[in-house]
Amino acid sequence: MLYAFDKAGEEIAVENDAQSLLREFHGNYSVLLQLGDFAANTARVDVAQHVVTQATQQSMALEGPALMVVEAIITAGDYRSALDQTQQTLADNPEWEDKLAPVFNGLQAICYHALGEREEANLFLGNYLNLDALRAENLVAVSKRLEDVGASREARMVLNHAVQRDSLNQAALTRLIEFDLKSANAPELPSNLRQIMDMRRPPTTLLRQAYDRIGQDRFMFVEDRNQLMQQLLAKLTG
Repeated sequence: MLYAFDKAGEEIAVENDAQSLLREFHGNYSVLLQLGDFAANTARVDVAQHVVTQATQQSMALEGPALMVVEAIITAGDYRSALDQTQQTLADNPEWEDKLAPVFNGLQAICYHALGEREEANLFLGNYLNLDALRAENLVAVSKRLEDVGASREARMVLNHAVQRDSLNQAALTRLIEFDLKSANAPELPSNLRQIMDMRRPPTTLLRQAYDRIGQDRFMFVEDRNQLMQQLLAKLTG
């Protein structure tokens, strides 16, 4: 219901529902994380902080709730405060740094890009991409946030990294194709489309979008364009 209330702009209902969940499920870590995720996605920093408070009182793990506070601040567009919160969180909990380095580096890269501080942004993004413990799902999420702050080149780079690490991750490959369909200069588009067409259940909506886009004049120089369109059509009508 929280997302429905949020979409409808019913702020009082959101606040009441969130408080009800905190009271009734204060001992349920899964519910607290779901509430924290909602707070992170809708820029409700106060709700995310309440989740941290409840988790602290119940002696629950604080890593997830603490990260969601930072994400809520980023969603709210207060990037400098998000950096301050990240650095304070790491200073207060130095034992988290190795375990949570992938997420923190990605979040700091997003903030620095949003602030126009490209040197710092590229440093954190490079550190992020060089980490071994990266999941495609996390890479896709960071790419989306980079795109939201106008770092399109870096967003695509992260998506491509996700596909290179996990070529069978359909979500990452789908996002990369969607990204490349916005630009006529995407040399990897044909091979990525063929790769997703070979998957067990390629997304029909994406294939239809690709067929329509590649048929446009600005994609006329795509390698093996006619053959690719025939393959897309065969998948769509098969």
